[in-house]
Amino acid sequence: MQKAIPKYHPVATSAAAETVKRHKKPANAVFWAGWFCPFTQRSWVVLEELGITYQYKEVNPYLKEASFLEISPKGLTPGLQVNGKPLHDSIIINEFLNEEYGSSKLMPERPYQRAIARLWIEYINKEVVPAFFRLLQAQPSEPEKQASALTDFKNLLSTVSKEFKDPYFFGEQFSLVDTAIAPWAVRDFIVREFRGFVRDEIQGWSAWESSLEARESVVRTTSSLAFTRISMSSQEGRPPYPPFTAETAQKKVKAAQDAWNTRNPDGVKMAYTPDSIWRNRDQFLQGRDAIKEFLTKKWKRENGYRLRKELFAFTENKIAVQFWYEWCDEAGQWWRTYGLEDWTFAENGLMRKRQMSGNDVKISDDERWFKDGVDVNEVDISEKHW
Repeated sequence: MQKAIPKYHPVATSAAAETVKRHKKPANAVFWAGWFCPFTQRSWVVLEELGITYQYKEVNPYLKEASFLEISPKGLTPGLQVNGKPLHDSIIINEFLNEEYGSSKLMPERPYQRAIARLWIEYINKEVVPAFFRLLQAQPSEPEKQASALTDFKNLLSTVSKEFKDPYFFGEQFSLVDTAIAPWAVRDFIVREFRGFVRDEIQGWSAWESSLEARESVVRTTSSLAFTRISMSSQEGRPPYPPFTAETAQKKVKAAQDAWNTRNPDGVKMAYTPDSIWRNRDQFLQGRDAIKEFLTKKWKRENGYRLRKELFAFTENKIAVQFWYEWCDEAGQWWRTYGLEDWTFAENGLMRKRQMSGNDVKISDDERWFKDGVDVNEVDISEKHW
């Protein structure tokens, strides 16, 4: 029996869906694609840019047809068949399409400039793109790794973007250098929302990204950002988005637990929307700066802080949580704080509202649950604290 495509893997949406509809008829060029895949979009942009007649075929990444695997042995999109002859790899496909159908219009005229273009395409493919995915995969629970990945990505992107001439890499000419990076330009909102990336910190990037995002061939191959966000999250193993299931709500809770146990305000604040509203007992906060200030003071005061969170209840975009954490004050007294939190999430998976109520009880060192070396998830919490 054929596997069903998971709920978070719909077909292309928005402008991309209309483009798919226009390319359903059989043609000499057959484009095997995954709507969500940035590498697919690389070649899809070129197909649209050059006005090529092609047939679009969506590849189910969870059940790849044997006919597709003959074209792309590793099962990676995109794949291309022209008169039955197969090609794979987006960079190779783009070079072929440009020479076969475009009279090389997407490359500079002079040989030296074409060579320079190929060097930058290789740089984007082998340096910038892997750095993007490393940053995407770096979790808030690993703040040092995340900070290092962000710095690495910014430095590598800066190297190429400072060569940008406006409105495209070579100035007025839209080229294969632009197509090489365009899919990540339309996806950089993900690392802006979740990883603290700021476009304007990179010379030339904001203007280049804006030009690419507005290019008609890019617009026609871009799906709804909401679905793009969901697909990228599922691919890269990041915490899930609403609507929640019991499984994904539990993952969300444990991701928050792990992040808070780092006691890193800069990392933790990125899990909340920029205008997130908090009620923490009798304190009312709004925005990431206020959250960072609150957490900085909290973890300066609460020595030896260790936390456990457990799922209590959930709806499509809300999660209720029970929590317990232990900490030591400046006088050496240990405390256990426990209570309930109510979380409301935005469509992008960031928390837009958090309400917390809790109680503090004094405990002795012998009464501590979460001593060093103890896995907080394995502690048997007594019934009176549930």
